Amino acid sequence: MASRHEDTSVSGLSLHELLQAGWDVQKMVEKGELTGSSENFQLKLLTAIQQLEEATRLVNKLGLFSTNEEIEEVSTVDMKYMLLPALLGDLVIQLMEGERLDTLHRTQIYFIDYLQRCKDYGVTKENPPTLVEASLDGSIVHSSQKKNQLKTMQQLSAERQRKIDLLKAQKETEKKLQHLTQLIQSSDSSYHCDDETIREHTMTLLKLWIYKSHDQLNSIGQEIELLEGMKQVKQDLSGGAVTSGTSRPPIKPFVITKDMLKGQVFGAGYPSLPLMSVEEFYDQRYQQQSQEQPSSGDTKEIDKSDEEEESEETLRRDREFDDFKDDNRRGWGNRKNMG
Repeated sequence: MASRHEDTSVSGLSLHELLQAGWDVQKMVEKGELTGSSENFQLKLLTAIQQLEEATRLVNKLGLFSTNEEIEEVSTVDMKYMLLPALLGDLVIQLMEGERLDTLHRTQIYFIDYLQRCKDYGVTKENPPTLVEASLDGSIVHSSQKKNQLKTMQQLSAERQRKIDLLKAQKETEKKLQHLTQLIQSSDSSYHCDDETIREHTMTLLKLWIYKSHDQLNSIGQEIELLEGMKQVKQDLSGGAVTSGTSRPPIKPFVITKDMLKGQVFGAGYPSLPLMSVEEFYDQRYQQQSQEQPSSGDTKEIDKSDEEEESEETLRRDREFDDFKDDNRRGWGNRKNMG
């Protein structure tokens, strides 16, 4: 069985070396030793992904796994190669190049493939989520995402309790894995450690990545939903702009030709042609004003008639006031308590 792992890839590395090289980069990213700000981060990431993909091709070529087997039938040495899809998904999701939605869909496939493999071998009893075609353009969404559906308080409470239980189980698995890792490292080499301990260590590692895969799929589903929503909003805005543009009445095209401009300037179609010279205009205006002004004699007669009208009005008012005083003597209006 061990001789199969000595098959080399195109790069000249064995199956074990390919897995270990990619796995080392994944551990560095997980521990924060290799981040997006690190030098040549994307290059190291792509190299590790290529190494794990090459290891996957060798595993398929050697036929290490089959859906007709149980986990007990898989050798301890071969069990760790079941992690290849999970490790690939954990590295691919870190990529910053290309379309983000395509990267997320690709990562989904890796994690679901890993969960399906664990289900086939009986490592877990839970069925993995499936991918479904959500639209005609082939965009893929998680089948557990229920859009436009309101959940009851009981459902929300059950989901919350399930997440708490999964988190507790993941913490316990991590503690167990740490303990088994210390046992293996305390020996001079893994060959001095018994096969049962190494097998239990690998099985615990498989279970831990089951929890991580579910957690990653949940986060990926939320990110895909957000990106799809933003994409739909952009499409609606662009479609609305086109609709509003087409609803406007069509603008009548017009063409300005040299003949048209010439006609407007030199007479044909010009809005206001001159009918008289400036001197003729002022002479005509002066005559109109002189005809409208009254003569001096007429002005004197008008002033005299106005004065006569004013004097007659004043005389009339004085007579009316005298008559009022005769009829209403001084003090007649204040005769209270005077008998």
